[in-house]
Amino acid sequence: MNPSAQQEPRSARLRALLDAASTSSVVVIRAPWGFGKANALRDWQGEDGRPVVRIDIDDRNASRERFWQSVAADVDSPASAEPSHSGSSPIDALIEGIVSAAPVTLVISGFERLADQPEVEADLAELVALAPWHRVMIATRRMTGFEDVRTRMSMDVQVIAAEELLFTASEIDAELRRAGIADPAIATVVERVSGCVPVLVKLSVLETSGRGQPVAVDVLERWLDQRLGEYVTESVLDGADDIAVRVLGADCLDEALTGQLTARPGAQVLDELERRGLGAREELVLEDGTSQSAFRFTPAIARAGRAWLQASAPASFVEQRRSFAAWAKERGLPHAALTAAIDATDHALASSIIMDHWFELGDDRPQVVAALEGLPRLTIARWPLLGVELALCYLAMQDHQWKAAEVFALSLTGIGLRRGTATATEQLMYVLLEMVAARTVFGSYKQARHHAQRLTRMLAELPPAEQEHARRVLPHAISQLAATQLFAGLTQDALQTLVSGTVTAASLHAPLRARYFPLSLRAGAHALAGELEEARQAIAESDSVPGQEHRHNDYSGSPARLAEAYVHLEAGRYGAALDVLARLHPHYRTIENIHLLLEAETWAHIGLDPAQGLDRILEIRKQAERQRRLPGYVTAHLDRSTTHAALASHRIGLATQYSRGVDVLGRVPAATLRAKVDLARHSDTDALGLLLRFPPARETTLRDRLDYELALATAYQRTGHRDSAIVLLRSAAASLTNGGLTLPLLGHRSLGHADLASLADETGITLPHLTDGLAKPTEPHPAAPPTLTPREFAVLRELMDNASYAEVSARLDVSINTVRTQVRSLYGKLGVRSREEAIHTALTFHLLDDQ
Repeated sequence: MNPSAQQEPRSARLRALLDAASTSSVVVIRAPWGFGKANALRDWQGEDGRPVVRIDIDDRNASRERFWQSVAADVDSPASAEPSHSGSSPIDALIEGIVSAAPVTLVISGFERLADQPEVEADLAELVALAPWHRVMIATRRMTGFEDVRTRMSMDVQVIAAEELLFTASEIDAELRRAGIADPAIATVVERVSGCVPVLVKLSVLETSGRGQPVAVDVLERWLDQRLGEYVTESVLDGADDIAVRVLGADCLDEALTGQLTARPGAQVLDELERRGLGAREELVLEDGTSQSAFRFTPAIARAGRAWLQASAPASFVEQRRSFAAWAKERGLPHAALTAAIDATDHALASSIIMDHWFELGDDRPQVVAALEGLPRLTIARWPLLGVELALCYLAMQDHQWKAAEVFALSLTGIGLRRGTATATEQLMYVLLEMVAARTVFGSYKQARHHAQRLTRMLAELPPAEQEHARRVLPHAISQLAATQLFAGLTQDALQTLVSGTVTAASLHAPLRARYFPLSLRAGAHALAGELEEARQAIAESDSVPGQEHRHNDYSGSPARLAEAYVHLEAGRYGAALDVLARLHPHYRTIENIHLLLEAETWAHIGLDPAQGLDRILEIRKQAERQRRLPGYVTAHLDRSTTHAALASHRIGLATQYSRGVDVLGRVPAATLRAKVDLARHSDTDALGLLLRFPPARETTLRDRLDYELALATAYQRTGHRDSAIVLLRSAAASLTNGGLTLPLLGHRSLGHADLASLADETGITLPHLTDGLAKPTEPHPAAPPTLTPREFAVLRELMDNASYAEVSARLDVSINTVRTQVRSLYGKLGVRSREEAIHTALTFHLLDDQ
């Protein structure tokens, strides 16, 4: 019987799946208990009209000979009891008869129950080789030899994985509707509780439809989870003496751990667990890139079995979870290890897992939070690394960042209490975490730099013997030290740290995961410094680290993506840069280096649509500020980007406002930015004096130096110092060309690019070409200078000083209503609608030059 797709969409999907696979010589459907393998095959009939012979393996036909006898009995076979060749066995005679039979599809269920499975597999391979008109379909809980790569290269084998047998969301919804339940919330509960495993979906629907009055969704979920747990343990466990009870505390096992927990040969126990369908074997990828075979319980059995074990044998549960946590830690499975250590209340082991794997634990923050957020405050104070890890996860999760400061504060108190008895490695870790807390949670870059200096000294003074002990901590310490330096604007210091840190990580044979972040940071640092060739090389190196592809578009990969965006920006590919940065948009509200990413995005918008860039940065910074208190340095950096976007949009008043809070960026960047605002206001003498007062220092990056030189050349040109302007412009042009840079010029397009371009043409200096349409922006303004009254001139002057209406009222000794009337009259004469536009128009026509 094959119901229509409209009646049972799942049946139709499985039928199509089997029909497509049945063209192969051998089809293997391998899945654990409850996936409905036998049911899927029981109702299936091939589309080619080939007869289907069904063999269910049980105690009566589990031997090789009995198996072939049952096959021969159901196949129209001319086989005799005597072999056709001397020396052949009775089994050979049975197979020979089946070979000569009419084409059939042999469907075998319960294949894992065969006592002689390898021999039967060899027989079946011989059968389809001799009689390719036959087909074989196998349903099994255990891995078969047909799934071996070499076998699949020599035979036409199709494998249907367990995942393909799971219910889909639409199939669960259809199943519930057939039971008279049309509630999307209940469908979501069934999907979550059952894990989409067919037998559990069916039971969930049955239990849900059998309830009387409707209940709240959360109550239904708890009740259904309990009912399914009871069903699973009753169905698959054979009481307290069951061998599975001795290993249910482990998420997955190898032969060694199984032997340790059961005091029996591990291979035999795992074979038994797989035969019973409690899970399946898989290849675990270890932190050194190698793989290891292991057995993993299905999620439903692991969850139900663990709950039963914890309630029935708590001491055994704790011991098993502790043993598994230690095993998982050594194999680079930190999330499973941490959860198990917390279950076993082994906080010392949990702390060591965090110390060794704190970077990797960030890959699944919800799981870490689920394991740690129920810990008592006293436990966090006694074991501060647990609280630090929880706080770091909160910090990176949207709408959870407000919790981070409280947990971090409690953890730092615990660090202070433990510092006196800490080892050298623990001391290093504590300073590292204090630096991260100051930078990310409390927003104090000054304090973070203080801790960074301490950390630098500790790294330099760490004895060689202690370095091996701290080999897992050192790469992260170096990375976070460099991140602090980079995010605080100490780009050259960050590069120096990263260059030495990469060598250290390689010499200590650090895990691949620990090597990725430093390379990503190096790419970002080189790009910010204007060193494009080095940035490209670091991007290539970071992206080629094996097994780290999932990190490319998250926090640790964001510096490399930033560098990739800058490579596009400098080549004038602004749209491509936005495409790269868009991959990081899901993290914008929580990511720490939002100021650097938004700066790159702002440059792209300046190249395409400055007004849109201004709106974009104002919107994103508001979203970030709702999540957490932004550090002063981050705010200053965002102010600089906002100023650049405002200048490019000719909103001079807004640029003036945001350029006031950038001192923390450093003397040269801050002076350059304010000088550019002065140039936009045509206060050229003020700009020149400001730039000459704060010349670049040795540690100034190439990008900042070029920005400074172009601003100074513009100021020189406008104030009549033509020769000085030429010298500076020639030097800047050479550096721009050699470095392949264009953004410094793009940043001056609304200020002095026309002046500089004209000067370059007159003197034969070659400037890099900006993308078409960007070199000479149009600036709308009235056709003729407007005529203002003395009172309107006074109001305009106050507006340019960024005075509020109340301040204007007090200074001019008039009422606020009078000020409003005069502002409306002023705007009307200037043909503008805002303060920024009024100031821009006034500067364009030099209205206040003689005032």
